[in-house]
Amino acid sequence: MNFNFIEEQKKLLYSFLDIHCFRNWRIPPSKRTGEEYVNLLEMMVSPVCNTACTYCYMKNYADSLYPCFYDKNSLLNNCKKIMTWLKKENFYPSSIEIFSGEFFNLPFWKDYLQIIYDSLEKMEEGKKVPIVIPTNGTFFDSEKKTQEIQDYFDRVYKKGFIIVLSLSVDGYYLDNDTRPFRDKRRYTEDFYDRMFRFGARNLIKYHPMIGAKGIERWVDNFDWYVENIQKYYKIPKKEALEKLYLLEVRNPDWSTKELKDFKVFLNHIIDVLFEGCTSPEEKFNLLLSNTLNILAPLVVTIGRGLPCSFQQCLDLRVGDLALVQCHRTAYSELLGGYFKISDKGELDLDVRNANSYIFSNSFNFKHLAKCIDCPISSLCNGPCLGCNYEVNRDLYTVVPTVCDLEYTKALTLVERAYQEGFLDSILEIHSNSTSPDSVLKKNQLLHLKKYLEIKNTKGDF
Repeated sequence: MNFNFIEEQKKLLYSFLDIHCFRNWRIPPSKRTGEEYVNLLEMMVSPVCNTACTYCYMKNYADSLYPCFYDKNSLLNNCKKIMTWLKKENFYPSSIEIFSGEFFNLPFWKDYLQIIYDSLEKMEEGKKVPIVIPTNGTFFDSEKKTQEIQDYFDRVYKKGFIIVLSLSVDGYYLDNDTRPFRDKRRYTEDFYDRMFRFGARNLIKYHPMIGAKGIERWVDNFDWYVENIQKYYKIPKKEALEKLYLLEVRNPDWSTKELKDFKVFLNHIIDVLFEGCTSPEEKFNLLLSNTLNILAPLVVTIGRGLPCSFQQCLDLRVGDLALVQCHRTAYSELLGGYFKISDKGELDLDVRNANSYIFSNSFNFKHLAKCIDCPISSLCNGPCLGCNYEVNRDLYTVVPTVCDLEYTKALTLVERAYQEGFLDSILEIHSNSTSPDSVLKKNQLLHLKKYLEIKNTKGDF
């Protein structure tokens, strides 16, 4: 029997990609029932960025994560190959996400988007695939640039396409310290005025980074965000809160003092969310309708192996068409391989570390040595594999201070649910769910509830 290891690895990797992504991408959006798990396609475009964010992994690892060419010709040619492949296969990802240092700072950003829209326009249901662009929003520093992008968006909307910005602007109280411009410019009132005016006209989700640095200012910063969204959008506070997507940065720099400030901030979010509520039932229903993402672990019934987008997407580094595990783990030794796409859209695979790629995209962090006996694992966001690798040079060895961060968050949320009188309602949700994650969550919540009852405390963990 002849055995060709390379060919077997290629078949293995393609089979996994087919199960993980391609199978449901073949179902047109109009034919989906909502039961399918449809992954997104993420394009890693360029590391070039005009800010020096204090929490960003790119400041230390950009050369290792983007060792390929990211010049105009390479990026545009490979983008065209990717879109030709999607069109040939009639694939419809849940969305196409353009991940970059700062996409709108690239002089050819319109050319890049045009390739995508030209391809989608030729697909029967291409206009149903949203284009999502994470951005640092620094174009708001220029009225001219802001208007240029607005004019472009208006043309895109008019043609029936969907384009969404995920806006990572930390806010008035933090930006000059946590996201300084590389050229030393300062954020101004005009910057934020343009930002909120632009946000009110377009599909925007505000996605600031809740990092350790400046956490003591986040109470004021959160209130500033909510007040300005209310003002510019002319909507009530409840709707303003729905525009925010909050996520803690799982980096190793959280100290005890910063964790205490993080707890204060979490309690403040809950105070604001429950303003005007008169009963535990009302508070519980409000939490179900809007968790601001950061409060979601209490009520989510179906957990993923990794709660971030790691296992939700097919991630391609456009410059060399590398199949990466995620944008923070795009190291050469961890690549699944390379896509080899012909000009006609025919795909071949150049396999590298298929085993690591498949394992990372299918494992559950709760089975890690540090997590398997953890009493709050079902309430935890889990480790960031990129952070693990930066600190320990191993994807699956967790960082203790990140554990401290997630302990602080989980225990604070349980404490408040107990105090507000709806912890039993949360337990009922998980008792009625058959998902393994809910079964575990119910048992862990029962233990935490018993602890609170025995101690007769307000949650001094």
